[in-house]
Amino acid sequence: DAITKGEQFLQAKEYAKAKAEYQKALIIDPSSKYPKDKLTYIRKFYIDPADEVRFNTAMESGNKLMIEADYAAAQAQFEIASNIKPEDKTARDKMAEAEKLNLAKLEKQKQYNKLIADADRLFAAKEMTAARAAYDAALKVDPTASYPQQRIGEIDAKAASEKAQNDAYNKALTDGDEAYMNRDFTTARLKYEQALKIKPGENYPKSMLERVAQGTEQLKDALQNYQIAIAGADKLFDKKDYETALPAYQNAQKIMPSEKYPSQQIEKIEAILLQMQKLEEDYTKAIAAGDRLLNEKQYADAKIEYQNANNLKPDESYPKQKIEEVAGLLLALKEAERNKKYLSVVTEADQLFDSKDFNTALQKYQEATTIKPEENHPKEKIAAINKLKSEEQANEKGYEKAIADADRKFAVKAYEESVVLYQSALSLKPTESYPAEQISRAQAAIAALKQQEEAYNLAIASGDNLMNKGENESAIQNY
Repeated sequence: DAITKGEQFLQAKEYAKAKAEYQKALIIDPSSKYPKDKLTYIRKFYIDPADEVRFNTAMESGNKLMIEADYAAAQAQFEIASNIKPEDKTARDKMAEAEKLNLAKLEKQKQYNKLIADADRLFAAKEMTAARAAYDAALKVDPTASYPQQRIGEIDAKAASEKAQNDAYNKALTDGDEAYMNRDFTTARLKYEQALKIKPGENYPKSMLERVAQGTEQLKDALQNYQIAIAGADKLFDKKDYETALPAYQNAQKIMPSEKYPSQQIEKIEAILLQMQKLEEDYTKAIAAGDRLLNEKQYADAKIEYQNANNLKPDESYPKQKIEEVAGLLLALKEAERNKKYLSVVTEADQLFDSKDFNTALQKYQEATTIKPEENHPKEKIAAINKLKSEEQANEKGYEKAIADADRKFAVKAYEESVVLYQSALSLKPTESYPAEQISRAQAAIAALKQQEEAYNLAIASGDNLMNKGENESAIQNY
């Protein structure tokens, strides 16, 4: 199997083939620790350029997908990178982070869908108060969703319409009853007729209209009827109930056409109603524009239109509700933009950190802390960079001291001691060529001394042997 073949190739130091087999094993069981450990070990001796390209490509794709909030795809890219470099902590951390964010996103969508389903069911059952609460809860889960905003707008508009209808009906009845008690039958009739137009199926205004007709029959004298009509019309005018006052003055004008006063009042009312109509048109136009802009997610412009509507009719609650709603949406968008900017800066900082550009990475992490001071990740990375820089400074000092000591030993031909010191310096800065070169020189000098020593001992032994044989002249030559 893949593990067995990998072991065989590894023992033969065929690292590329061994790597391929362990990667096959990792594809079969991504959670297995053994092939990851072996791949990490192989990377100490063999770096596949193609792996580096695939690793960097996967990391870059993952970071881009994270910014786009496509966490599932990002997780897959980071998993590819982690399989290539199992020892890379950043790849593993990014994969875990993407998985966590994806689960949170799915849970959020599930919660949103359930709330919308509940809200739609309540809306269909005409349980508008409960439906509105459910749509509002869904909107809090996803502030950018347009559907719950639209539904809430429909519910609020319907509730406002029903309230306005009930208020108008009740006011007409109250005014009609008051006029009837004061024997102002003209105003009473107009008010009851107004109430009946609002709610044609109600019996009370019908019965009162019958009583008003009976009362009107009792007023035979035209002057008395005129005076009563004018008094009622004036009272309505003073209350600013112009729509009812207008037919009241028109009725008084019919009773006594020669009187100028009703005509004068009618002209005033028509001018006032024209102004009120324009005000209503401007208000309706501003509300419609605000609703349209809100659905189009142009929140700043929508807020301006709702404020215009509120300025035209300060007593209306709808524009105030919408202004508050838009303010919440703008705040949510601002927070989303802050999160996006933070993630972009942190992603760039992580890439710089991974490429060991610690100074630039430090600047980016510091920038990230100004965007979201509550996040721990940039702070941890800043501490890690400061620690690395401190260690680097300590390594530099240790390296310089080891080199200085080694050079002194080398100068006095204490080669073996100098090798130990050069090796110590090389362990602190493995990329430096000088310690390695000096180790080679020292080892060459040691070998030369050893060879010289062996030749000397051989000559002495040979001389001693010749002396023992009595061959003195030959022995002298060896000595």
